[in-house]
Parts: sequence; structure tokens; C-alpha cells
Amino acid sequence: MRVAVCQLNSRDNRDANLAAAEALLVRAAAAGADLAVLPEYVDYLGHATGMPDPEPVDGTVGVFFACVAARLGMWVIAGSFHEAGPDPRHTWNTSLVFDRSGALAASYRKIHLYDVEIPGRVSYLESATVAPGDQPVVVDVEGLRVGLSICYDLRFPELYRRLATDGEA
Repeated sequence: MRVAVCQLNSRDNRDANLAAAEALLVRAAAAGADLAVLPEYVDYLGHATGMPDPEPVDGTVGVFFACVAARLGMWVIAGSFHEAGPDPRHTWNTSLVFDRSGALAASYRKIHLYDVEIPGRVSYLESATVAPGDQPVVVDVEGLRVGLSICYDLRFPELYRRLATDGEA
């Protein structure tokens, strides 16, 4: 299986971000990729005041990547996007996986949120606007087991132990 890692610098323009992601996916498919992986918040990364309304999995972002996956005939892990969350103040940071036909094969909500407070230096509380997921997710990609995670999840080896053994909590 040929895997493409597509890196883009998402900004505060969702349409431009999706167009850039699509261009990278087209290049990956042309190079023979069976699976392409996009980064966290591929849909929007900017000030909250300009962020498009969070959506369900089958909203604009989900439909967009489903259609691209089907058109290119490849698996797509659509990094993550701002999924409508459990309440109006919190979204989920959700990764979507589409198969070659564009069908949703899996979705994963980021479990470990990045909260840091260093007095006088930095304060970032992801948990102020993002709700944590609660389930590890493993998806079968044509016989290859792929465990899903997003960004700060990397700091928690117990998640990867569960993904490696059975993918369940």
C-alpha cells in the first residue's frame, strides 16, 4: 500500500483550505497513493470569530472529502475538522476516514485535549472550546489496521497500547 502524507498550512479561509487539500489529494492519487492523510483542522485554523459554524459528520466538510475520495478512488483520512459538539460552546476535533468509494469508514474524536498554563508566558486551554472524545478507533484499510489519533494524543502511550492490541477502551 502506498501512503501519502499531505501537509498544508490551514488558515482562516475554509474554501481555500479545502481547495489546497484537494490539490494535494489529486497529486497523491496521481503518484499512486492508496491512502492519503491530511493534518489536524484541515478545514479551518484561525480566530474563532471567523470560524464557520461547526457541522455534523455529513456536513459540507464531510461531503467534500467523501466526494474527493470517491472521485480519486483512494482512501482519505481527512485530518480533522470542527464537528458540532455536545453543546453550543464546545466542538469536537474529529478525524474522518473515507474509503475508495467515498463511504465513511470511521470517525474519531480527539481524546486528549491540549491545556497548558505557564504563568506570565502562555495560556492555551483547548478544553475551553473543544469537548474530548472517549473512544479509541481502529479502522481496517484493505487489511491494514490503522489506529486513529490527533496531535496531542501522541503524548499518551496508553492510547497507542489500546490501538495496538484491540482498539477498544
